[in-house]
Amino acid sequence: MTHKRKHEPTQPGNPRALTIRQHIHSRWSISRFADDDGRVAVLRHGQSAPFLATAENDVFCAKRVWGQNLEEGLFDKIERAFHAAVESILATGSVVDHRAVTAYLSIWRIRAQLAEQPPADTVLRGIKGSSLSKDEEEILEKKGYAYARPGGTMPGRFGAFIDAHRRHDMTMSRIEGVRWGVLHAKECEGLVCSDRPGNELYLPIAPRVVLVAGYRDLDIGAVSVDDLNDSSHRQARDFVFGHPNDVAALVARRDSLRTGP
Repeated sequence: MTHKRKHEPTQPGNPRALTIRQHIHSRWSISRFADDDGRVAVLRHGQSAPFLATAENDVFCAKRVWGQNLEEGLFDKIERAFHAAVESILATGSVVDHRAVTAYLSIWRIRAQLAEQPPADTVLRGIKGSSLSKDEEEILEKKGYAYARPGGTMPGRFGAFIDAHRRHDMTMSRIEGVRWGVLHAKECEGLVCSDRPGNELYLPIAPRVVLVAGYRDLDIGAVSVDDLNDSSHRQARDFVFGHPNDVAALVARRDSLRTGP
């Protein structure tokens, strides 16, 4: 299980509007799989039945694991470009901005890693730090600054900024040239999505649309969808989610395979 670290609370009422609940996979992406009531089904490992949740459910979030500078900087910029790319994909059936897809996969993986292993506070040698009030600290964070407390201790969420940029640069230098194909599920149940990226380069973006690196645009049927859903389930750390009908189909197939004909 993840996200057990106790987050640092803000002032009562969060007057500086700092982001406390930080989505690992973007709420917009999760909502693409929702039913008419705005809910997806979540199937945890080891559980027999899924539960329903909106994209705002804590299961999809870390809490103040990274700083506001990262939330409103690198992550927000890449999310916006990805969402624009997805809108284009769903309208045209093809990927135009391949880099936007790859960049989003990169930050999704980074956010999952940070949530699983929240960065510890760091003691900066040679830095005395400052005795700021809670409000002064939050004003600085909202404006994109980091700070050190007396003794030179810097909250770990600020260290995440450097680590995330480094990881993202390394990922993009390695796979920036990836080309993505659009696979459409036809005449079968739809796709489910893992709680974080697996080792393979594919990304479900809607119940019947998945992006797969190195493929051409094509239609797929039940066998391919089952293979992709099985892979998502295996590679998930804690859970998969999707449209309630599609998760129900995954559970039914899983149970049928266990019991046999």
